[in-house]
Amino acid sequence: MASFYGHDPKNALTGPCLVARAPMTVAAPSTVYDVMSGKAPYTLATGWTSFGIIGEPPEYEPDWDTEENYIPQDSAAVRRKLTEYKRGLTLTLKEHTAALAQFTEEGKAVETIAAGVAASGKGAGTAVSAGVPDVFTPYRIAVISERDLGIRGVLGVTEAAGAGAVKRGPFVGLFLHRCTLAPGGSLEWDHEDLAGREIEMIADPDPTIADIKANAVRWYFENDGQVLP
Repeated sequence: MASFYGHDPKNALTGPCLVARAPMTVAAPSTVYDVMSGKAPYTLATGWTSFGIIGEPPEYEPDWDTEENYIPQDSAAVRRKLTEYKRGLTLTLKEHTAALAQFTEEGKAVETIAAGVAASGKGAGTAVSAGVPDVFTPYRIAVISERDLGIRGVLGVTEAAGAGAVKRGPFVGLFLHRCTLAPGGSLEWDHEDLAGREIEMIADPDPTIADIKANAVRWYFENDGQVLP
């Protein structure tokens, strides 16, 4: 039924999300298929690593600063100039591994610790050491969510033709081409919930992408109602 509000429920978006990272040596993604397969089991592309469980919804925050010029004859600004445009992403990590510790601490390479000799009571493990970083390592970040098949009007994406084919909601991807850790964040142990580590990242333009209108972020919207080849 048409609505005078002009809304389309099938364009609504829900969570949770897959959030993944890749080194800058991996090409900036154009579609979700550059990050993961569009079919089950949705294998990540070479170079991409999932952050695992994300406790709170990822928070993407564009922000900007302006400079205004005023004159005595007018109470409104006669000129407004953009001085800074910033984008940020906040995540709450609920998985705790050596690889994630290395990422969040800007630590050294993950060490493999061998088990002790017989009867020593010392088991094998992994470890990460960190100090004060000289620079912060940039990463590519992908946030991929799925439209809910329960939303009115969503037809879904069929992953293969034929009987028994899997149907899912269309994917929506946000790609941040160059992210580094930002000040802030914390690790909280809670006896009533899973321990969570909040991290904040700054998204900057990628200088290797020549188009200054396309070198920071990219959105991708998978078409609804299709059968994947």
